[in-house]
Amino acid sequence: MPRDRARLAIDAADGVLTSAGRSVIERVCALRLSRDAVSVITSLTDRGATAVLPRVKGLSPAAVRRKVAADAVEEILDSANVDDVATALVTAALIEQAGATADQLLEALAVTTPHEADDADWSRDRIVLTSYALSTVRHRVLDLGSEDTFEGPTEWLARAAPWVLPLIGGDNAALRTVLEAVAQAGFDFVPPSVDPFRVAAPPTWVEEVRATATSLAEQLTIAPEWPVAFDGGDGGVRVILAEDDEVVVAWVGVGTSGLLVGFDPVSFAPIGAGEFGVPYAVGVAISWYLDCCIRLEKPALSRSGGWTGSSSGRRSVVRYTPTPRFLSHLDHVGLRVVDPPRPHMVAAHIRRLTDRWPNNDHVAEAPLRLWRRMGPRDTWVRAHQRGVGNPTFAAHRLSTHSALADALGLLRRRVG
Repeated sequence: MPRDRARLAIDAADGVLTSAGRSVIERVCALRLSRDAVSVITSLTDRGATAVLPRVKGLSPAAVRRKVAADAVEEILDSANVDDVATALVTAALIEQAGATADQLLEALAVTTPHEADDADWSRDRIVLTSYALSTVRHRVLDLGSEDTFEGPTEWLARAAPWVLPLIGGDNAALRTVLEAVAQAGFDFVPPSVDPFRVAAPPTWVEEVRATATSLAEQLTIAPEWPVAFDGGDGGVRVILAEDDEVVVAWVGVGTSGLLVGFDPVSFAPIGAGEFGVPYAVGVAISWYLDCCIRLEKPALSRSGGWTGSSSGRRSVVRYTPTPRFLSHLDHVGLRVVDPPRPHMVAAHIRRLTDRWPNNDHVAEAPLRLWRRMGPRDTWVRAHQRGVGNPTFAAHRLSTHSALADALGLLRRRVG
């Protein structure tokens, strides 16, 4: 029986993988489900799955021999070993072939706190994200749920897909705005498993950034015309950010390649894929949001024109670049010459309980986007005060200094 299910998966994968073309699939499906490449190769050999890998890499023409029933998806998922690259790829293809919608795939995502994803959640989500990317290739549009779609060049959409799926919800206004701005600027997306920043931002740094935002929440009084971008130049970080009534969405990258993350604008809880580079991107996005909502016109930032290749037919991107004062302040924070005010709040967050069941009233307080993905042992911990702070002073300070410079300086202290 397991062999029959594996053959069914391979047959289903053949048509999906060969219908899109080599260049797209290699970018979408070059996923490393194990952090140790040697163990992946070993597992492929030991489990007799080596016959699958040449089919994926070689993409030899083949047609789907049978229509896959939806109930076969569950059977394959139950039997799949998520450390096996070949099994994961054919499982993803099987799910796509069974016609899973964006809404169904979104419900299947496990990660609720992407910068703290464990290996099991991380691997399972990879299968779901790949299924969505394959569906995007097949249908040549991004399915944003509820019959909403986003159009563009197929290869570009396929590379965006793994980052888009976790952010779908509501009217997708912020997501659409950012996608349009990214396309307008001529920017692109890295594949999952690729970290464009090459900075191992620790979860503790992300939580410090979130705590700072929570401490300043009542001081965020400016609502700029979105999208607003930060441009650190070809070698520096770049951000394109927009907000709607439910979520803040940001493309964060270096040069022209990056990824998408999101966060709740009240709790600053991250929303996104549990992939490499996401912790750094979340911290940068929240910090840039603070700059946008406290004051943009300040000595640390300079307003600039749009990127080359911008289209006048789309909404213009307001772009800011760092001034020498921004760079000097970042250095001073990194060298401990200057200490930003310490946050006096602990940000609201998800906690996974191991010894008891959560209180349903507490769980119900979680933002809807996070509540839908919380597991049976997850609870919602409210924001609470820690120590004494002066948020008015902290906000006044950020009328001349940059929250993003503070965050990057503090990260430099941690990672050197």
